[in-house]
Amino acid sequence: MKILFLGLGSMGQRHLQNIQKLQKEKKLPDNLEFFGLVRPEDRHRVIREGQEKKVADISEYYGMTPVVSWTEAKKVRPDAVFVTNPSSLHIPSALEFARLGSDLFIEKPLGHTTRGLSELERIVKSKKLITMVGFQTRFNPLVTKIKDLVGSKRGRIISAAFTWNTFLPAHHIYEDYSKGYAARKDLGGGVVLGLIHEIDLVCYLLGLPKKVIAVGGKLSNLHMNVEDTVAALLLYAKKGKTFPVTLRLSYAQTKEVRKFEFQFEDSTLFVDSVGNRYALYGKEGELVEEKTDSTIRNELFEAEVLHLFECVNVRKESNVNIVEARKSLQVAFAIKRQIAKKV
Repeated sequence: MKILFLGLGSMGQRHLQNIQKLQKEKKLPDNLEFFGLVRPEDRHRVIREGQEKKVADISEYYGMTPVVSWTEAKKVRPDAVFVTNPSSLHIPSALEFARLGSDLFIEKPLGHTTRGLSELERIVKSKKLITMVGFQTRFNPLVTKIKDLVGSKRGRIISAAFTWNTFLPAHHIYEDYSKGYAARKDLGGGVVLGLIHEIDLVCYLLGLPKKVIAVGGKLSNLHMNVEDTVAALLLYAKKGKTFPVTLRLSYAQTKEVRKFEFQFEDSTLFVDSVGNRYALYGKEGELVEEKTDSTIRNELFEAEVLHLFECVNVRKESNVNIVEARKSLQVAFAIKRQIAKKV
């Protein structure tokens, strides 16, 4: 099986490292051939758990065959492609290899526009390709438990609130954040697409909102030319009742906070995504249930890769295919349209 990586920055290398680790653990087959289209700036650095190490040649380090151009990459005729280049290249890259019949793993976000997405969906459907978008949060056992709780008979949802505030310069300490895709509009950056995991989480738990209202923009002194902070109000309707869901995202907060909560008619649920724990309180404010999950973050990426290979092997749809991933993109673009109004 030939696997091509389009880009080997931090995410591309994480996925490659995990595949090779799972091979050693006999959880994935040995007969995988790796090919990589690598940017010049990535050819001599290995990135592991947020740390950079200089190497003579990244291709030798990973036992990977380098390709130096798109023409050469397409000649490989890969069975599967990991689209791990900048967001602005995701859909164009996926289209190129979908036409060749390659299965696709596309790192989040699915794209920075919807241009070409309908054509991609058409090709994928006609060729019966397997697709998956990198929303590893869905593989967190705690999130699975939360989905069960939200869907259980806890009473009507009154409101919900989601927050993910983090500090962009601390994400990749080995490089100048202002030159990375997250800080650049031309590469599909900005906090809305960069932290789209949280939008996907909202859609996974609640579906699509009926209306989106948002404010925000480039509000901090960070060196980026795209929005760094947004606050959105998502309106949902269940059984004839409308309830609000607030969403706050920021790249400008030095102390990371990632949390969400649900207010039900007869209980309240608090979730700390950083600590990977939740607490459920009853009608009288009493603690009904609490849990801390010990899952390590990289285990989510491993679970994601295992699910992808399972789907490829038995030819079944993945849990997060491009049709499913379009939902979070739809909400993200609604937010972006709102903040562009500068109300």
